[in-house]
Amino acid sequence: MLKKVISLLLIFTSISFAQLFESGTRIVTGGGSSAYYFVGKTGELTITVNLWGFVRNPGRYEVPSSTDLVQLISYGGGPLKEAKLKDVKIIRNVREDSTIVEKVIKINVEKIHRRW
Repeated sequence: MLKKVISLLLIFTSISFAQLFESGTRIVTGGGSSAYYFVGKTGELTITVNLWGFVRNPGRYEVPSSTDLVQLISYGGGPLKEAKLKDVKIIRNVREDSTIVEKVIKINVEKIHRRW
């Protein structure tokens, strides 16, 4: 039997300016796993993030650049009961010299959440 290991996987892909959307508008296009979500204000610096794993609404999110991990998971509808919040991975493609290197950061969201 295949064991589910990854609970949430976040991939930060790009930075852009959100200029065409109204303040506070959340736009959803596509369906299923190809959903696109926008959360932001007109002219606000945003980042594009792929939110995968055991969240209610996985997909590609364009969020304010100040969005923290817990906010992002909340935008995704929150974790499902199968989510392993002790093992959340953030994957970033970072330029080192002339090459792109994949960086993986592991976060224990349960530990962060207990501090509140």
